[in-house]
Amino acid sequence: MASFADSISKQVEALPAGVVTMLVVLLAVQMVLMVAALIVMFKTPEERLIFGKRWVWVLIVVFGEIVGSIAFFAFARKPQAVIEPMAAGPSPDAPPAARPGAERVADMLYGEDDGERS
Repeated sequence: MASFADSISKQVEALPAGVVTMLVVLLAVQMVLMVAALIVMFKTPEERLIFGKRWVWVLIVVFGEIVGSIAFFAFARKPQAVIEPMAAGPSPDAPPAARPGAERVADMLYGEDDGERS
């Protein structure tokens, strides 16, 4: 009596080489997506997850295979609040490297403006 593994082995050998190659590539893509989704999931704070529970997304990613991983990347996380560092602007006493764009470049090229014009 043939074992289950022998049966599967014979079925895989019967497939054309191109199909076997595609299955191997698909399996590799699935594993990479799953590992990447799990890493990002555990680095994401739980309050940013849509269902609010990490274990729900673990189940979706692990049992949903490729579709579950893609669903995690597409839908699972709420957008992170953007902090605008330039909105407040630097203090006037800040060093030239802390000032925005053109003002900083001008100070670096020509020296700091002391308020006197000639």
